[in-house]
Amino acid sequence: ILYFHGGAYIAGSPRTHRPLTAALARDARARVLALDYRMAPEYHFPAWLEDSVEAYRHLLATGERPHQIVLAGDSAGGNLVLVTLLRLRELGLPMPAGAICLSPWADLACKSRSFSQNRASEVMLNADAIAALGRHHIGTNNPRDPLLSPAHADFTGLPPLMIHVGTGEILLDDARAVKKAARKAGLSVMYREWKGMPHVFPLFHRVLPEAQQALKEMATFVARVTRGH
Repeated sequence: ILYFHGGAYIAGSPRTHRPLTAALARDARARVLALDYRMAPEYHFPAWLEDSVEAYRHLLATGERPHQIVLAGDSAGGNLVLVTLLRLRELGLPMPAGAICLSPWADLACKSRSFSQNRASEVMLNADAIAALGRHHIGTNNPRDPLLSPAHADFTGLPPLMIHVGTGEILLDDARAVKKAARKAGLSVMYREWKGMPHVFPLFHRVLPEAQQALKEMATFVARVTRGH
């Protein structure tokens, strides 16, 4: 599992997410490579995308088989999962077996209905701060560039996806947009909305039964998409 941590491309690290990646490794019985990719403000787009693609190339170069690799990530890391898949397709590289997105930040413009309507129920993210960061990351680029905001992408040719999101999140519509794009492209999509769960709730698997269940479902997904190879 190649894992990309969240943190709006300015925060977080493999260390902050180790409780989640360790639990995922345990439940999925898989090795996890958690990438310490470059972030803002020291770096800007597409630095993190260059790093994720290089990490995937490294796995292939060291003998890992693509059909035994699953990409996974949360929030901005979920964005990075999706844009990495799109970039791999552009480069003609072999696709991984599947990908998991937890509460993906799929539209950096932050213009969705849930982004405004769920402000009161969002307990993890400051909507104004996330919107400002989105503007920073977009900069002078097209805000609908699929490699920035994969909600606007054509997902044709991507591998099976699993998406988990809480119903009270400002990023709820981002997850729904990813589901819609994936189904339009004919992909296999396992999608779940969890009532009342906070942003990236699987992080709290030590106290939330729902998070434990989500981890089990993620492990089952990893086993299913890599089975037989």
